[in-house]
Amino acid sequence: MKQFIVALQFLTPIPIKLSSVEPKELSGSLRWFPLVGLLIGFLLVLMNLMAQELDLAPLLTATLLLLALTALSGALHLDGLSDMCDGFYAGRNKVTSGDPASGSPDRLKQEEVIRIMRDPHIGAMGAIGIIFILLLKWSLLASMPLGISLFNGFLILTPVLSRWAMVIGAALGPYPEVAGQGIGQPFIARISRQEVIIATVMTLVITSVISLIWSTMIGLVLMFISFIPVLLIVIIARKMLGGVNGDILGAINEIVEVTALFVAYLCYTLI
Repeated sequence: MKQFIVALQFLTPIPIKLSSVEPKELSGSLRWFPLVGLLIGFLLVLMNLMAQELDLAPLLTATLLLLALTALSGALHLDGLSDMCDGFYAGRNKVTSGDPASGSPDRLKQEEVIRIMRDPHIGAMGAIGIIFILLLKWSLLASMPLGISLFNGFLILTPVLSRWAMVIGAALGPYPEVAGQGIGQPFIARISRQEVIIATVMTLVITSVISLIWSTMIGLVLMFISFIPVLLIVIIARKMLGGVNGDILGAINEIVEVTALFVAYLCYTLI
């Protein structure tokens, strides 16, 4: 239960005070990330149902859903996306091979990327990244029929899959040596196979249940598709940073949310 509370505290702005948290409990909380996503999904569905009951305009409903999706994460993941965009853009020509014999990345240039990512001031690429990700989410939400049950299923799956994707990203790591002590370090450096298996099984059960309700394999297909951007981001992060840190996990969450919504839109247009 304490691990679930830790996950809830880390992934949402809900004010929960814990006297002390051990590093093992931080890494253990990863198994509960999909369950926190499920809770967020239910809250989104509840908001959507209330909006339909009040007969709100679709554009207004889409805006409220986007606001809720952002607020329920405390905009923490958007901050990670912004930092990743700034760091990767500024360091795109800075990361080269260090020792040709070993093929190891140049540590000094990785440290420069980390320094840029940790700068509290948002850069141009970071601002553009946030604007585009929010525009994509809003336009996708506004382009779908908000009143059908299929859409409510996607509202549940989107935060579940994005939080599961963070677990997969942490497992693919490793945590960059140049990053030192950071928010994501206890999660990524200590993650075990058990956390990954439990989180994946939990996500698989949720997607399977929704797929059975829909009488289609869309949920399971979406789970598979969600793995693709995670893998791509981790590959780039390993090149740029030597691994995955907390900002990368936040960016993974945002990009997988957009991916899920985009697939949902494609399913709506094809079905």
